[in-house]
Amino acid sequence: MSAGKDLVNNVKFVQVVAPASLTADTTGTGVDRKGYESAALEVNVGNTTGLTTANTVACKMLESDSTGSTTYTAVAQSDIVNSDSTSSTDGTVLLLNNSTAQENTIYSYGYKGAKRYFRMDLDETGTATFPASVTAVLGSAHVAPVI
Repeated sequence: MSAGKDLVNNVKFVQVVAPASLTADTTGTGVDRKGYESAALEVNVGNTTGLTTANTVACKMLESDSTGSTTYTAVAQSDIVNSDSTSSTDGTVLLLNNSTAQENTIYSYGYKGAKRYFRMDLDETGTATFPASVTAVLGSAHVAPVI
């Protein structure tokens, strides 16, 4: 197979939130975009329990110039591709509030901002159990193959 058709050696996957059954706010791990021109986050939601209009989870995309957790700020909606929340000012790209309609789904969001680091936090309001994970996908590597 030619290198031009090989995807796995041309993208990098980074775990932001490990797969778990979550019951509280979860801060994602920052992802370093150095050496990559494109980036995306995928939220994988499993069978949820207790999500309603009162018990919600906001999936928020944040960015920073450094890795310190206190330096992250909300990504502007204009720097998010495929956001489900175009009027949000706090980086929310997805609001989970309906167990049946939103479970067992993978949601994908692109990041086109200029900051070096980005992550996703999952902020819970109320009480709910939500199995989820978040994975970053980095592409358009400056040097390939990606190892």
